[in-house]
Amino acid sequence: DLLERQKVDGIIISTVGLTKKKFNELIAREISIVLIDEDVPGVNAPAVFANNYMGGCQAAQHLIELGHRRIVFISGPMNLLSSRQRYRGL
Repeated sequence: DLLERQKVDGIIISTVGLTKKKFNELIAREISIVLIDEDVPGVNAPAVFANNYMGGCQAAQHLIELGHRRIVFISGPMNLLSSRQRYRGL
């Protein structure tokens, strides 16, 4: 497949739309993976997390300091931890 043809050594993955089964297939093929901003139960892989709550706070504060009052939040799916944390930071 594409990963083998490109001789990929590792993958940094935003977990949107990938199943636990797909993650475990990659791990079984000995492809190193690192997850970003989501922990997938049952997947034994390292993960890195941004401080999405503070990111939401800082983004909202910046707009407020510019004088904006009618602010809307547009995000990815709210079932994602990162989206929920950013929203909480507003």
